[in-house]
Amino acid sequence: MRYGGAGLVTAGAGGAFGSSSVLATCDPALAACSFNLEIRDLTIEMIDGQKFRHLAFRRLSSGSGSVPDNSPRVPGPVLRVLEGQTVTITIRNQRPEPHAFQIPGVGPSGAAVSTGSIPGNGGIGSVTFTAPVAGTYIYLDPSHPSEHLYRMLGLHGVLVVHPISGRTSAGSLTPYSMDKLSVVDPAAALTISKVFDAFGTNPRFPGGKWVPAPATAEYAAQERIWLFHEVDPDFNTLIHNDGIYRGAGDRVVKRAQPVPASAQEMVLAWAARYFTINGKSGFDLSDDPSVVFKNYVGEPSLIRTVCTGLCHHSAHIHGNHVLQLAHSYASPTAGLLPPEGTHRTGQPGEPFVHDNVWERDTWPTWPMQTRDVLLPFEAPGDIPDWKRFELGTNQEPFPMRFVMHDHCEMGTTAAGGNYPQGAVTHWELKGPLQRRPS
Repeated sequence: MRYGGAGLVTAGAGGAFGSSSVLATCDPALAACSFNLEIRDLTIEMIDGQKFRHLAFRRLSSGSGSVPDNSPRVPGPVLRVLEGQTVTITIRNQRPEPHAFQIPGVGPSGAAVSTGSIPGNGGIGSVTFTAPVAGTYIYLDPSHPSEHLYRMLGLHGVLVVHPISGRTSAGSLTPYSMDKLSVVDPAAALTISKVFDAFGTNPRFPGGKWVPAPATAEYAAQERIWLFHEVDPDFNTLIHNDGIYRGAGDRVVKRAQPVPASAQEMVLAWAARYFTINGKSGFDLSDDPSVVFKNYVGEPSLIRTVCTGLCHHSAHIHGNHVLQLAHSYASPTAGLLPPEGTHRTGQPGEPFVHDNVWERDTWPTWPMQTRDVLLPFEAPGDIPDWKRFELGTNQEPFPMRFVMHDHCEMGTTAAGGNYPQGAVTHWELKGPLQRRPS
């Protein structure tokens, strides 16, 4: 269903928000910015109390911007930059085995940029590139011969590129480079303009406009990253202080899995037991501020959905439908692709903005795919007399919470069957149509 834009102007408010910052990132006023990351390992407790070692990125306090929280983490820190900035990312490898850092889709003509192999025990590698067209990108370590192993053990994260010219002709902010999009794909530019111009001006979408996260925050009231991933603990037992290997005395969770020698062996041997969003599962996601939206009616909110795992996920949301805006494939060989994968243009990792915006209550995200969707924060369709609801005159109980769960049923479990302790969370309507307190 193609989205048709303008409608009648209605009385409403909205747009302002209070952002939450976990990690300060690059100042958009700078012509160049830098990030210093470190590779090390840490032990993570899963939702059922089991603890397993992971490989992790840590952001160091040097580089552009302050770093309130620089603990090692899985996924790695969100890196935000501005289109056209010169970006330098330096990696110190504190593990004994070699590693690497790569971002598909951000180099010249959409090529991947990479540090190449970084020696262990303090070796340093770096990569410099010009921030590409605005969108959602995946960074990872592809350096093991199996291709997927180090990414699956924790070395992955998200780079967000903000547009320089992200406004429509009517002045609405969007996540995309409208000046470039109008040249490359005028139909997509027109469609995106209709969607974002409709917010706050259309009877269906009263309230305010979409407000992006600032470049100095990992997330904000109207923008989140939902990164889907999986853990097979048998592979995590390969992590030792002196390297990655299967030893005779290893603790074996399910089977004696050797170190995979190829990408195919890795995929065939993988048996996911934990399913995470932003590194957490189940109850731990119930009030995670980086995941759970808590907004009022009329505050449209962007979800940058990312899958860095080996499994296909299919997010299903209750209460609203989402509007599907864009997608990319960072690695077309990472798994089976849906038919749209044959229709996109550009290189792996480059964002593809849609010229036909569909409403979906379930949206698939395949291995190494990003998918941007917009949660409109409409008054739910099953609320009687929704006009009174959005005006706050029918005494509906607030906040109202609506579940999000994975329609790939295994993704809602943990440790082989604990339900619902997987990729399960919710979104929250704080109240009817009104202006968010500043």
